[in-house]
Amino acid sequence: NMPYCKLYDMGFTRIGCMFCPMSRPKTKAIERQMYPRMETAYKKAIQFCIDRNGYGNTHQMSADEIFDCWVNNQPFSAVLEKRKQLNIEFENAQKIASDR
Repeated sequence: NMPYCKLYDMGFTRIGCMFCPMSRPKTKAIERQMYPRMETAYKKAIQFCIDRNGYGNTHQMSADEIFDCWVNNQPFSAVLEKRKQLNIEFENAQKIASDR
């Protein structure tokens, strides 16, 4: 009859910090849905670091992009590659449209 945290009843297997880098991306996705204000607070803190210290400026990443890398366990290079792909697709779409 020992008390325990109700998060275990909700399917969590690890509890401690929000958006823990050691937790699975699926767990972080659930946390994003359950605690949107915490996500907002994290992004504001990241933006503060960008504005104050230039954090992330070597890649010109936004607070949203940095946070997404964090919760999806992806390196910054994944976002940069995705950007390149989006640019290529856009350029191809423009070329196709102009050929018509």
